[in-house]
Amino acid sequence: MISELLNSTAFDWFFEKCLLPQFEGSRDALHNPATKDLNTARARFILAKETIRWIKERELQHRKLLNPTDSGLDKLRAELKRYE
Repeated sequence: MISELLNSTAFDWFFEKCLLPQFEGSRDALHNPATKDLNTARARFILAKETIRWIKERELQHRKLLNPTDSGLDKLRAELKRYE
């Protein structure tokens, strides 16, 4: 179940140490005038964004199936907008 994955310290570590830094680093590189290879920076940004978005969408769908009135769904929807 996705809830078990999200409660996993190993997954938290992977998300915090691998996925988020890739997303933030590539986003920052796109805004940095010193970035020489914008195509690579953009490709990395899109890959990281889509990976995180996929994970968040699966969590949202799973939580809606378990409990359509889950109070955390609005927070998760707002968080998902960050990766649009």
